[in-house]
Amino acid sequence: MQNNIANFLGTWYVKWATGQQAQSGQPPYIAAGYTMLIGTDTEGDFAPRLTGTYDTAVGFALLDASGAVVLSSEDENHQPVQFLFLDGTLRWVGYWTGQPVRIYISLGETVSPGGVHTYSIYASTTYGDPEQVGVWGADGNPHGG
Repeated sequence: MQNNIANFLGTWYVKWATGQQAQSGQPPYIAAGYTMLIGTDTEGDFAPRLTGTYDTAVGFALLDASGAVVLSSEDENHQPVQFLFLDGTLRWVGYWTGQPVRIYISLGETVSPGGVHTYSIYASTTYGDPEQVGVWGADGNPHGG
């Protein structure tokens, strides 16, 4: 857990692998990539600042592979993203295309034997009603009552 927002700030290149290849032991295939800007004060995000209740907030922008802004703190078509720095993580709860969305970002630090510090971010999202996400099974049918 980070106790300072400074290590989250910057430009992050996000890539992910498909699940089937990762499970088979093959090298991951990069399915897509985005660029995340956190607190850079460019492209619709903003530098850290205090909210009216003295929480730390920071701006965010998500750019697609062509550099177009997909989501940002200055989004006019959707609810703007403004992360709160709480308990060492960045968190946002809002709406995207009329559905609830939650984004959580944590930061991991690695120190090499030579003393070089490297940081990686780890993010998770929930899109849609999280109550429904928890009760739908893998076969697409609701379970429980």
